[in-house]
Amino acid sequence: MGIIRPVTPTRAQEVYALAGALWTCITGRWPLDYAAAGIDVQNLSPVQLRSRVANRRAPLDTETPWPELQEILRPVLLSKSKDRPTAGELASLMAALWPAPATGPSTSPRNCTMLRRHLAYLTDRCLVGAGEPQIHGTQYVGGPDGTSLRLHPVAEPEGLDARRVEMGLESSAEYDRRMRAALP
Repeated sequence: MGIIRPVTPTRAQEVYALAGALWTCITGRWPLDYAAAGIDVQNLSPVQLRSRVANRRAPLDTETPWPELQEILRPVLLSKSKDRPTAGELASLMAALWPAPATGPSTSPRNCTMLRRHLAYLTDRCLVGAGEPQIHGTQYVGGPDGTSLRLHPVAEPEGLDARRVEMGLESSAEYDRRMRAALP
């Protein structure tokens, strides 16, 4: 039996996953409407499902509790890999929405704060994965010895705490203390 190794996604795949995860946070459902495309996900293996989705583009779910954000995510989820924005470009598009008030049942102040936190972590994860500086200072990396911990580089570090507050996160100093306290 061969060794199963994790897949290393491309940058376009990570941005797609980020957009899909954000859509799911907003609606509570994955963005693709498999039923509308005639795809029975219950009876397909993951490989079969990927093949069907790739060969028959499934439409997006029609629920739009946060249309402003979903209009930003829609082209990412429907475009070809080569036409997708980078994680940094997507984050810049979404940044224009903050701190705009959201409306609808899925965007109560509590859910909105939770979505903002998820957005910060997911955006930083995609940026770090793409080798770019992160925006919200949520991603740490280990040193070569595997024990030291350091913050991955941050774009415009002088504005880091203001961006963290905007996303409902604690200060960078408090987060750093918590991260280091979690080390063995």
